[in-house]
Amino acid sequence: MSVPIRLQITNQSSGETTEVSGRIAEPDWRVLELFVECCRQLDRCAYVQAKMPLKLNISWTREDGFKSPPPLPPENHIREFLHVLRPFVLESENTYLPKVCGILARAINEPLFQKNLKQVQRSFNGKHSQAYFTLSSDDVILNSESTLRMWLNAFEYHRDQEKREKLESLHRSMPIDISKGLFIDLLRYKVEAIWWISAFLEGLQKSPTVIAHLAARPLA
Repeated sequence: MSVPIRLQITNQSSGETTEVSGRIAEPDWRVLELFVECCRQLDRCAYVQAKMPLKLNISWTREDGFKSPPPLPPENHIREFLHVLRPFVLESENTYLPKVCGILARAINEPLFQKNLKQVQRSFNGKHSQAYFTLSSDDVILNSESTLRMWLNAFEYHRDQEKREKLESLHRSMPIDISKGLFIDLLRYKVEAIWWISAFLEGLQKSPTVIAHLAARPLA
């Protein structure tokens, strides 16, 4: 069994509209429904309710090195935030965002929509953040997906001692809280990607015909 879908996709540059039909297998449809449910839980957490504030001011001088790390959100807010993000950021989860993008890519074979999905995944993977700046230590980019995962596995979701030692070795000359601010910033970009997908899926649930180009909510 499968769920039929029909989309009206509008090119915002040219105004041209294309109708696309497809089908989504019922097991995949249930995953999409769960994704939306998990996003609603994400929206209710305290840090998101506060509009995800973060002051990412990093100061360094040759004489003094790095100054005090920027103030971070309350620890209990971050703990809850990380907990409700698990379904979207852990590769083992069915609702891991790249897996959900894969379901949609297989069902909706339309170039403009596929391009949007790639942009969403680029935001999710931290590429937008790196377009503004990068911070490195020992030739390792700290504001990157791989280093974010190292932190999550070393300190938050797991207690991987090898990854912990590796991450600590990158912070001999700088406070680790500076990188923690970078990691939280990367997670905020992930939330934007999650919102885009969830908004699209909610439209798909409500009507067999939806507009594919929905604006994500901006970061605070």
